[in-house]
Amino acid sequence: MTRTRARKSTAPENATRKPDPTAATLLSGLGAVLGAVHCERREQDAKFAEQNHPDGTADADSIERAIRARETCEQAARLGTLTWADILQEEVAEALAEDDPAALRAELVQVAAVAVAWIEAIDRRTVRRVEAALTHLRAHPDPRIAAFGERMTAKWGTR
Repeated sequence: MTRTRARKSTAPENATRKPDPTAATLLSGLGAVLGAVHCERREQDAKFAEQNHPDGTADADSIERAIRARETCEQAARLGTLTWADILQEEVAEALAEDDPAALRAELVQVAAVAVAWIEAIDRRTVRRVEAALTHLRAHPDPRIAAFGERMTAKWGTR
């Protein structure tokens, strides 16, 4: 089997910009996550051009790995120790076990959805930390620091 070699793009390396990871971006939720994914895809296209590789799925060990990943995920859920990493690994293992293109596509959509959900969870944690810090600043006894907290709250739209 001949592998397709990706062409190096002639687009300038700064042709696309990553989204600004400020609290305002974090607060916009799913749109911000999908926007970041869109920007990353454009950067990949600019760097590698269109890529068309074989799927490389459904090898001899992939079904067994998918079963183990599902069992690990289920056990972690029962024990109350389930992590995003467990969930994503299970979805990736299931995708890698597929040989049918339609089923593979469906599994990859699930992989993408879990990755997006994980990013949203990270952003929610970050927003809560930012909001807690701003609350602390606004309540500070030094009026200059409290005023700074008010300005940052107004800028980022949290309260």
